[in-house]
Amino acid sequence: MRPSRPRVAPYAPQEDALWVPPGTAQTWGFTAPLETIRFAAVNHLLVELGYGGSVRTIEPYSLRSTRAGNLVMHAIRADSGEHRSYRVDRIQSARATNQTFSPKYAIEF
Repeated sequence: MRPSRPRVAPYAPQEDALWVPPGTAQTWGFTAPLETIRFAAVNHLLVELGYGGSVRTIEPYSLRSTRAGNLVMHAIRADSGEHRSYRVDRIQSARATNQTFSPKYAIEF
């Protein structure tokens, strides 16, 4: 019997469900610390994310593109368990922690 694959994080109506992130962050053309976030995601490590002038701890899950061309990262807030999305161009900082998480969704980076 095959193990079941985790479900993916829900898509927002404005997101392009056919878009797939490139293999490396350098090709995305953003200065946000995407490689740090990607590393943390695939290793199931929480991330301290600087966004909107504050820092929150998140479980990173996926990177997606909107139909308008914005990249968004889907995550779960570690403190509340709430699903959130963050525009990549607005990420101010990211630091992988040593604290692990058990994924609720498939990791799509």
